[in-house]
Amino acid sequence: MHGLGPVETGADAPNGITDRTVVLGSAHDLPSLAAAEAHAAREEHRPVRAMVAPFRA
Repeated sequence: MHGLGPVETGADAPNGITDRTVVLGSAHDLPSLAAAEAHAAREEHRPVRAMVAPFRA
């Protein structure tokens, strides 16, 4: 999985821009869809899912 997109931070940069470009990447060799879903359901992925959610809308 990989993705690139703007994320609103609310923090002003010196140029007045409040969004930042975020690059997400992951590489896992999982044997099945069920294994991938179980891996993605782990607690450590909660912050990643929260970051990716706006891009899916």
